[in-house]
Amino acid sequence: MNELLNGDMSRMRVEVTLAVPEDADQVDTEAVKARFPYGRISCEVVTGGLAAPSGRLNAERGDTRDAMYIAIAVIRAGYDDA
Repeated sequence: MNELLNGDMSRMRVEVTLAVPEDADQVDTEAVKARFPYGRISCEVVTGGLAAPSGRLNAERGDTRDAMYIAIAVIRAGYDDA
């Protein structure tokens, strides 16, 4: 990628879409974006993924149901033309 961008990693674009079944407002998109070392990063959260029984309930952590969330992530990488 560095070669394609002639060393200008600011031209790199990363678009992240996360599909989560519930509580989309709880996803810390800034923390997700911080995981990418360079480029212009965008992060969108949409409804999707899967909520399934985990078989475990941890009352000490405030769990009220035994659900686990499975998120689906789509990451698109590209660059702006010079």
